[in-house]
This record gives sequence, C-alpha cells and structure tokens, in this order.
Amino acid sequence: MPTHLKAYTPSQKGKELIAILFPMNHTDREKSMVKYWKQYPRETNAILDGFHFIILELIDERNSGETEETFNLPDELLNVIFRNMWEKKNYFSYLDGKDFLNALNGLKPPIFKNPEKIVELLENAVTQKKPGYVSKFNLPDQFDETISQKVIEICRKAETWYDNILKTLPSIQNSQKLMARLQNDKSQIAMMDMKLATETLTESRKNYTLNAGEIAQNWPYIHDVFRKYQDEVLVYQVYLKYLAKLLASREARYPVENYLLHLANGPFNLEVPSFEPTDMELQHNKTKVTLRLVYLKQLNLDISRLECRYRKRKLMVKLKEKMPKSEVIKELLEIAHIDPQDIKTHILLARMFGEYSLLIQNHQKRTSMREQALKYCNLAFTKIDEYLDLQNIQIMKERDLLRAGFVKSISTIRIPLIRKK
Repeated sequence: MPTHLKAYTPSQKGKELIAILFPMNHTDREKSMVKYWKQYPRETNAILDGFHFIILELIDERNSGETEETFNLPDELLNVIFRNMWEKKNYFSYLDGKDFLNALNGLKPPIFKNPEKIVELLENAVTQKKPGYVSKFNLPDQFDETISQKVIEICRKAETWYDNILKTLPSIQNSQKLMARLQNDKSQIAMMDMKLATETLTESRKNYTLNAGEIAQNWPYIHDVFRKYQDEVLVYQVYLKYLAKLLASREARYPVENYLLHLANGPFNLEVPSFEPTDMELQHNKTKVTLRLVYLKQLNLDISRLECRYRKRKLMVKLKEKMPKSEVIKELLEIAHIDPQDIKTHILLARMFGEYSLLIQNHQKRTSMREQALKYCNLAFTKIDEYLDLQNIQIMKERDLLRAGFVKSISTIRIPLIRKK
C-alpha cells in the first residue's frame, strides 16, 4: 500500500488553491474544486495541483484509517484534469498516467468511486480532441474579420458611452454635495437650490444609468469572445479595457480607484504589437515569442485583478440578498488568494469573520473566527503601501490621507475583537 505519491511541487496558483482547500472537509473540497474550475477554466495548472492535493489527503486518511471517502468529481472535470496531465506531461513525477493510477491500486477501498471508469476516462482524455469552449453566441471556431469588426464596433460605442458617463459624474457628485449641505436649511433660497439640485441629480442619474446600461448589455458578447479565442492578443486587450470600463461605470456614489480608472480611461487599443525585439533586447536573448509572453502575462495579471473586483461586486449583491455569511467568506477567501494586493478584500474578510463569530455558539469555533478576523486585519495593515503603489499615488500628503483612512477602517474592526478576547 503506497503511503504517498512521489515528490511534487505545485505552481504558485496551485499553492493558493491548496491554501483554500486545506481547512475544508472532503465534500467541500470537491465542491470548491468544481467551483474554481468553472470560475477559472484557464488555470489548468492550479486545477491539477488541487486534484493532486486532494488525492494526497485521501491517501493519508486511508493509511491512518480515518475515512473511506472516495474521489467523485464530475466526469467533465476529470476529463479536463486528465487531458491536461497528458498535454503537460504532468503525472505528479510518474512517467505516465498508467503509472500514476497504478500507484493508487493498493488502496482499499479504492480511492476513486469507479476505478474502471477512471481508467477509461484517462485513456479517452489522451485520444480525444480537446473540447473547446461552447460559445453562447454561436461564435465560429476561428477568430475572423466578421467577429473582429463587430468587436471593434462595440468598442467604439463603449468609448462614447463611457465618455458620457465621465461627463455626467461631476453633475451627480456636485448635486449630492449641495443637497447634503442644504438638508437642514429651510430658507426660501435654499429650498429653490435644493429643488434645482434634485432635478439635476435625477436627470444626471438617468443619463448615467442609460450609458452604464449600454456597456453592461454588450458585456456578455465581449466576455464570450474572450472565452472563445484565447490565443488572440487583440481580444485580451479589448477584454481588459472593456471590463475596466464596465467596473468603473458601476460606481457613481464613491470615487473609482486610480488603478481601475487608469485601465478604463481612454480609447481601446485595437492594434496588436509587432513584438519585434530591439537590438538591445536581442542581446538579452529576447525574441518575438518571449516578448509576446511577457506582454500577455501583464494583461493576464490585470485581467485577474479586475475579474476579482467584478466577482466581489456580484458577491456583495448576493450578500444583500441574504446569502449565508459562511458562503460569502469562502468566496472572499478565494478572491483574496487570487488577488492578494487588494486590501479592501482583506478588510472585508476581517469584518465578515468578526460578524460571523457573533453567530457561533461554540466557544472554540468563535475564537477561531476572531483569530481569522485579526489575521486579515494584520494582513491588511501590511498591504497598505503595496495597494497605494498599485494606485500609483506618489504625493505623500495624499498617500498619508488614504493610509489614515485604511488604518481607521482596520482599527474599527480590530479593536472590538481584541477587547472580546
């Protein structure tokens, strides 16, 4: 009976996924794996690492006699895992998939719910054509001129919609400030000003909502194009800019963060770089291929950050609709691991853990939740300057002002937790 698989080092994204899976029971790990795969289908290395981690945990539990739970992921996900094992020649330090499965044969009961089916899935994954993304808009397999022109047309319109939003924002914000200042003033002039501000705000909000709605209405198509054509640099550029404009257009009440504005403002980049290396780059062994990879890596980093912000906005809507706090926390933990620089996620996690602890009767679990809340308070403290750097805020006075605001927000959560210890 094997006691462990061969030595294997997970990827960085895999380590982040494993950190999410680690405290869960087996059932929740499988659910989280499925959820992660649906949310991030391109993170195939991380998915493989999560699969390997769960296998290791089941082996350890089998050898210690703690459980007889079996591995029971959906066939579609297992197909993705085995296909990527074959494509990347990643069999967790074994020579091939057969050796990998043979390493598990000594476990009783079998680690997979249906061992014969697993062997068949592995064999089919190697021989079958890799399944492509199924487009919701019936997009063709190849990115062609028709799709390109439609994307460019949407981008041109989105630029106009977004510019209209930027022109409308000052009117909304000024009207709100004026109404707040005149709220307790009952003079005749104040009442006239209040009426004018109210009318201006109503009209401005109507214009803002109309343009923001146009951006949101065309978002599914841009998202579908991005999912379908993963090898097109132009699609990456468009997707990033459109997602930034979408996020920036959803916030009228509070200032949009500088990082997001920097990505959202301005026209779409509809020209693909040539990636021709300069003489200096050639001397450093840089080629068109390596320059393209570096460029895409930065685009992917920004896309990942924006997708986390988009996901967090949707999550806050679910929270208002009474989604259980435990489920919200699980999703926020995933977001925090994917985008560790966004201290607003850490602050939100600290608050959620603190609030959740008040609902728990068990003293030990309640203490654990408070410790988690304090952990994310401390983590947020350490990330303040990193976050301000991401916003490209250079003026010390402005940095100090924003830092003080973050410290106040964190302390408001942290101090009551310390006093309750």
